[in-house]
Amino acid sequence: MKISFFEEFPSFKNLRKLAIINFPTSLYLASSSREKWEYWKKIALEFKKDLEIIWWPLLKIEEGYWFSPFSSLKGMMRIASQIREEKIFLDLELPLLSPLRLMDFPHFWSSKSFLNRFIEEKGEKLILGEIPLFPEKIRISLGLSFLGKSQKICYLLYPTFLPFWVIKREMEKGIKNFGKNFIVGVGCLGKGITRLEREITFSELDRVLKLAKSMGVREVIIYRLGGMGKETAKLLENFL
Repeated sequence: MKISFFEEFPSFKNLRKLAIINFPTSLYLASSSREKWEYWKKIALEFKKDLEIIWWPLLKIEEGYWFSPFSSLKGMMRIASQIREEKIFLDLELPLLSPLRLMDFPHFWSSKSFLNRFIEEKGEKLILGEIPLFPEKIRISLGLSFLGKSQKICYLLYPTFLPFWVIKREMEKGIKNFGKNFIVGVGCLGKGITRLEREITFSELDRVLKLAKSMGVREVIIYRLGGMGKETAKLLENFL
């Protein structure tokens, strides 16, 4: 099983954790512009040369931060114009950091149409991140899920905010629906943008990784790199 990492807040302190990872991995590196992503990509490669780096584009907080039909169409188009041939991780979430955007109904359909076209154009170069808190039909109607495409799908199944029985159920669904294109996101080793997350325990991390491996999940992405330590790195090596 491949083990990769998210890093939402690139810095020298967080990226230097790459030096304690002794196995091939990928880094999903967040940035609000291509220029910043290229800068931190260069720094990351100094700490670990055999590293695949995937751009995780984020919007400004007032634009919605994550991508959805409720986010700023202008902001999403700005990011799309900077994307070339690299792989992209697109985090599909409601703009909870700027909740007034949920009232932006006039632009909902044009933004959803834009996202649909963008996803189709990127195809296999795209990994979509989804939080399966709502039934699939609701996620599709809200533009938080786009099925029937060729891209990989990453369900963000964090034991720090989902009960284990839900994680198991959603992993089973993901494997059934997407097969080898299914990825699982696990966390949290560190706080996110909301600062509300509880950090995962060793036993929780061990349990969810055992489940993923037993189900045949090909890749797990750990949120996030900055929370890594040597003991955690040793634990992860058991699941490669």
